[in-house]
Amino acid sequence: MDIIADILSNAEGGDNITDIMYNTRLSYAHMKTYLKMLIENGLLDQDSPAKKVYRTTAKGTEYLEVYRRIRGLAFPKEQARRPK
Repeated sequence: MDIIADILSNAEGGDNITDIMYNTRLSYAHMKTYLKMLIENGLLDQDSPAKKVYRTTAKGTEYLEVYRRIRGLAFPKEQARRPK
């Protein structure tokens, strides 16, 4: 769940695979697996196939909101320290 949230959070404004990989510290093979799964489930969309720009969908944004609420309930002290 944390990895999915990291990917979706990094793609909120639209980003390419290289930048998302760098920010989430995932290998190319792992990133491709996650991107495929997230696109198939409607959490992520590919804006431009030629430029490979990925963007979080409305469903992905909803996932992030729920994830952040749950994380805040489970780890309130940690949540206060994390950037939004």
